Amino acid sequence: MTRFKALAFVFVIFFFVLMGCRTFFTFPDHLSQKQRFDQLRSDPAPVRNKVRIYWNRHSVPFIEAENDKDLAFAVGVVHAHLRIDQLELMRAVSQGRLSEMAGPLPQVQQIDHALRLINFKESAQRSLQIMSTESREWLENFTRGLNWTIAGLKETPTTNSLMDHDLEPYTLLEVATLSRLVAADLSWITYLKYLKYAERGDWELAFHHSLQKLQTDIASHNNAIGSDLSDILRSFSRSGSNSIVFSGKKTRSGAAMIASDPHVGLSLPNFWIMVGIKSPRYHAFGLMIPGVPIIGVGRNRDIAWGGTNMRAISTHLYDVSDLPSRDISTRTETIKRRWWFDSEAEIRETKQGPVLSDVGFFDSESLPFSVSLKWLGQEGSDEVQSFLQVARASGWEDFKSSFKNYRVSAMNMLYADKKGNIGMVGAYGQPVLKKPELTLSLVKKTDNPIVGVLAPTQHPNPFNPKEGFIASANNKPFANPAIPFSFSYANNDRMNRLKQLADPMENVTVDDLIKLQLDVFSQSAFDLKDLLLERVRSEPSVWKHAHLQKLEAWDGRYQADSEGAVVFHVLMYSLWQRYLQRYEEGSILREEVSKNANWKVLLAPWVEEQTESDLVQLVQRSLGKIDEVLTSYPNWGSFTRQSQSTLFGMIPFIGSRFRLEDYPVSGGSDTLNKYGRPFSLKRENVTYGASARHISDLSSLDENYFVLHGGQDSWMLNENLADQTKLWREGKYIKIPLSMSRVREEFTAFTAVLRPQE
Repeated sequence: MTRFKALAFVFVIFFFVLMGCRTFFTFPDHLSQKQRFDQLRSDPAPVRNKVRIYWNRHSVPFIEAENDKDLAFAVGVVHAHLRIDQLELMRAVSQGRLSEMAGPLPQVQQIDHALRLINFKESAQRSLQIMSTESREWLENFTRGLNWTIAGLKETPTTNSLMDHDLEPYTLLEVATLSRLVAADLSWITYLKYLKYAERGDWELAFHHSLQKLQTDIASHNNAIGSDLSDILRSFSRSGSNSIVFSGKKTRSGAAMIASDPHVGLSLPNFWIMVGIKSPRYHAFGLMIPGVPIIGVGRNRDIAWGGTNMRAISTHLYDVSDLPSRDISTRTETIKRRWWFDSEAEIRETKQGPVLSDVGFFDSESLPFSVSLKWLGQEGSDEVQSFLQVARASGWEDFKSSFKNYRVSAMNMLYADKKGNIGMVGAYGQPVLKKPELTLSLVKKTDNPIVGVLAPTQHPNPFNPKEGFIASANNKPFANPAIPFSFSYANNDRMNRLKQLADPMENVTVDDLIKLQLDVFSQSAFDLKDLLLERVRSEPSVWKHAHLQKLEAWDGRYQADSEGAVVFHVLMYSLWQRYLQRYEEGSILREEVSKNANWKVLLAPWVEEQTESDLVQLVQRSLGKIDEVLTSYPNWGSFTRQSQSTLFGMIPFIGSRFRLEDYPVSGGSDTLNKYGRPFSLKRENVTYGASARHISDLSSLDENYFVLHGGQDSWMLNENLADQTKLWREGKYIKIPLSMSRVREEFTAFTAVLRPQE
């Protein structure tokens, strides 16, 4: 048990005693869909005209409003109804108030300190100051819808009892702060890791090794200090994803098609919520993030859009060790702690941003420098406006211009339209340094400030390429940019697989895109398997062994029923442990390499370097371990599981009340149907991967297919919390119409009507 887990366990026991064991007697509400619909307010609402919200059997809403302000209000209503407890967690994270829910846990207090230092709230305040009138009014009306729903709640979710938490109205600033949270910069994860290494002196070796060897995938699990904050940043951002668009030249219908599947942290409720909107200026359907009232992935009458995280640098670290005291200001933040005394966090501010190295994750005396964090998002920007414009765009120029003033977080935004056109916008405001050649230095000097920003329209924006498709999978979006975009990109496995499948495709249909999204083939694993077998083929005692024959028969697909995938994994794990011996025990470099998610890339050339006799001996020594693992886990699905759990499923003693059964997973860390698991010989529950799927054929308003892992409604263990999981596992989708006549025909589970007040 780790130190943090041990502390958490002690505090949980203490809290149970302190609270009179109330937590033991808190149970989830197993509400039916009808009971949930009965909770919707039916009294007159502060709207100008009547608004209808059509619901289908999966609790997916489609809002029909007569004006845009009422539409935004109704979007707030459905967000609050479906995801109020998730919104409360996001509010706490965005403001650094987790200790108010979790209590006096030291690690949580450090996270709150770091979140207060990043200060999403101040960033939101600056964004509101420069925000367009349209964006501000949209957020204001959305906030009114949230608060009207909260004010009318006759009962609160179970989660509020568990957290001893009272619902409070949302301010406009708090809603804007949620939008800044989901715009977090993934470079912060890189900074946290290497600043921790810097305490030990030889961090530069590991950092440069990382850049040179392209160890670029952000691992799903990180045991370094600060990893809990990294996990939060990863979970609340669109840190992964696949997206591909096909031009009309390659589709059966002649219109363009799109397939997108974002990858985020996996838990219940889902990170996404499906919502349809219709008003005089809007007619669209897609995926929203709770509390952020824009469609991030979806379609309207004319176009469709999706995206993947570019993992671009929107933040630079500065060495402020030698700044005179007059250039440093200090503020004190009070951190309230549940069941305990308040604590205070001191935050130093400089012209180059807040001093990140002051956070308790780090031993500031051991660090060779004090560093500040200068995030482009601190300056304020209006991404809400960008996505509102996208939602009503009618063509490529509209779409591209929507991102003119977009800044954070950096996304590869793909485009498809009903006329058959496709394109991509690098939605990234790139901070330009005075000395841009030092962009990939981990820590900058104060004489190298940010002197400008390259707008998304200044990056390459491909349109209708000759290949007939555009794909994105967190890969490097453009070759040889004038200024480097990122410290790290995803490896090319998923991108290469998308190209491999897409290039020969003609007359593309929805069924083709479904197969593509469910693909679990790993080319790098298949090639590494073949390489190893070829090297040991001359030794009959190894080659003819049953396990090696199973490996030879393995087709490189991580299917749940695959035995060969387990054999490959165990054998490669054994080779990997031998590979790591080339690095000094206890060194930062060994620690860095051992956590590398791209182990296949490093292991392949090493296998080629080994003598055949050495490889044969290594394989022979691994056979017993393969026996042992296969005895317990005879196939990939028994070895790799997806846990259906809410955050409260982790609570000792009572967690089982808030968990559903886990199930076997098909897919791996570099397959299109992606699931990240640690590289270990234990059965693991995946915590990161594909979370939602979208496919649209733009030839018809009604050829749209969506599905979530889990479901729409976060109310604890209600009927629609995880009703889509069965569809997800079977590779099925919910067909979503966009034409209002079909919406009225098919969304018949319930119709909520918001009537104006007299």
